[in-house]
Amino acid sequence: MLTTLLLALASAPQAHDALPDAVTLLDRREAALGTLEARARVHGIRIRGRIEMTGSKESAAFEERHRLVNGVEQVLHSVTWGGWGPTTQGTDGVVSWSTDASFGIMVKEGASQGPPRRLWGIARSAPWRSLYAGATTRGLVERDGRKLYELEMKPREGAGERWYLDATTNELARVAVVYPGPTGEEFPMEFGFGDWKAVDGVLYPFRRVQEILTSQFAEGDQPASAPMMSLVYRCESIEHAELDPAELVPPADVVAAIRDPKKRAPSPAEDATRCSLETLEPQYVATIRVTIPADKVSETLAKILPEVGGALAQLGVQPSGPPFSRFHRIDREKNEIDLEAGIAVRGAFQSRGRVKSGELPGGRVAVTWHVGPYHELSKSTDRLGAWIASEKLAARGPFWEVYWTDPGLEPDPSTWRTQILWPVE
Repeated sequence: MLTTLLLALASAPQAHDALPDAVTLLDRREAALGTLEARARVHGIRIRGRIEMTGSKESAAFEERHRLVNGVEQVLHSVTWGGWGPTTQGTDGVVSWSTDASFGIMVKEGASQGPPRRLWGIARSAPWRSLYAGATTRGLVERDGRKLYELEMKPREGAGERWYLDATTNELARVAVVYPGPTGEEFPMEFGFGDWKAVDGVLYPFRRVQEILTSQFAEGDQPASAPMMSLVYRCESIEHAELDPAELVPPADVVAAIRDPKKRAPSPAEDATRCSLETLEPQYVATIRVTIPADKVSETLAKILPEVGGALAQLGVQPSGPPFSRFHRIDREKNEIDLEAGIAVRGAFQSRGRVKSGELPGGRVAVTWHVGPYHELSKSTDRLGAWIASEKLAARGPFWEVYWTDPGLEPDPSTWRTQILWPVE
């Protein structure tokens, strides 16, 4: 009986043996993208189309340029969302950057720029071996009604990523990555690819979907989570072109930020509790000022900030920084706070209703960071106040908090990053 059982087990099909090798799958996909000769002729790509935000009527035109010279890739992606001003992303082949009307300029170096650069590589149908050091097959899963091979992709630096190849057509359907945020956050995202079409003998995805998730990877047939936000890129044209290097030069402010880290969006030091002195320029702001019960700050901000943002959109005023709140007076006996909250903007404007044009003061400020939930912010504010006293400095006005993490995109409060600034003599 034991012999019969062993023979039966030995002859039974094993699920893991039936899975095709990842390299075989990837090389098969590679061959379908186009011949080596056709792909070798491509040195520049210009992509034009529109971006749509799901659940919104907003859309914007985008243009993306890729230039590959001697194995070095340059990319410039630009888009303008209504009255919020232009944003760009790109790489010069050494570092990568992104600009945002609210968060400023972010420059990524080393492994931290890996995810965006690999995604640009996928968009231009780059050879998979130029993007990754290796790959293994994890399993066969069903997503969106399709059977997909799930592959663990191993970059030369940084965390692993997942590719999902259609088991029937071998098309690349989805890619799961952990994307770097502006101040050190890590956002789990999935990117869908579809509507693959040939241009001069090379296949490209004419549709891309970017989904921001609440958890990192799907497990088995289950998606990582329902996306909190989705952007759909619909490519209207993809053409091969010999691009002038000047067409891919970063904007002047990005060039300045690449050279000088002080011109980039700020981020916490390795020790986020460290306090320091900085010198700031005055900052134009759009704000609403109210006196409220001390326990109503979060509830009040949830009403004020959208109101300010809506007024700016109607006025065509561009933001230049993330939301903030300034505490003019905290009366513990009356349980009352004199609160001013709003958004940094590019210049003065005509006040509208209770949304006022104003300034945050320049000059010397004491600065620290708070990493964690908002209800614990007072601990970091007290720490900064104690440091000011220990350094024998004198405050010259109320402190303010700058909220560098969007809780709508990052659901984990333990990772929220808030900068606290206190002007001093």
